Amino acid sequence: MSISHQKIIQELLAQKNTGEVPYISVEDLHQIKEEDFLIFDTREKDEFNVSHLPNAIHIGYENFDLESFKNEYSKNSKNILYCSLGVRSERIGIQLQKAGFESVHNLYGGIFQWADFGFPLFNSSNEITEKVHVYSSKWEKYLLKAEAVL
Repeated sequence: MSISHQKIIQELLAQKNTGEVPYISVEDLHQIKEEDFLIFDTREKDEFNVSHLPNAIHIGYENFDLESFKNEYSKNSKNILYCSLGVRSERIGIQLQKAGFESVHNLYGGIFQWADFGFPLFNSSNEITEKVHVYSSKWEKYLLKAEAVL
């Protein structure tokens, strides 16, 4: 991944996010043992169905239900959130932090960065895929190496 592309993502996240939710890099996430964390996809269901990270749990964005989340997951668990690039996931992360969740991290660059690093993605049939839903044509330019789906 080029330095200029990294800078573009960095500028976007600096503009859109507050930084209240600490980031975790895709490289660091890829190296953590899966049993050490829960990973949540904050995109919409149609985006999730095209592709998602291994073992991701869909919680959505528009219809995210904080009360259901609090009833289902421990406030002591390590929670990693992601979306396309990290904007929607930060907003959900802030809600979780305010609700008392102790360990909440936002995947820096989201599923786009995960795909650009060549890490595995799975579709709704749990098969490996090279496709990523780009949310809208405006965001497609941030995805370099996977096949963009609208």
